[in-house]
Amino acid sequence: GLRRLMTPESSQGGNSIAAKAINPFKLCFGVQDPQVPLPAGVVAGQHGQRLELTEAQILQFEQDGVIMIKGACKEWVDFLRAITDFQIENPHIWSLIGRASGLYDYIQRNM
Repeated sequence: GLRRLMTPESSQGGNSIAAKAINPFKLCFGVQDPQVPLPAGVVAGQHGQRLELTEAQILQFEQDGVIMIKGACKEWVDFLRAITDFQIENPHIWSLIGRASGLYDYIQRNM
């Protein structure tokens, strides 16, 4: 789904996502850990998961430069949703770059 910088509640005096990102008292510093488990079968530090492609998919990719593989990332959706929600609720100092540029992009740095 699409996320808005202002929610209906925030337009009535609540706290918007954008306001959190520019509020120095709400910013986090250092490495953040959302404590969200990886999808089943994924182990941190191991090689990426392999996706088996058919010869037809490879040929289509070579011809078109892009293919759609339905369901290829299905097990990652809940994980990505949870860590995105965490980032929005716990903005990092690097989020100021996104706000200064007029975009609301998060830049997460692990130092």
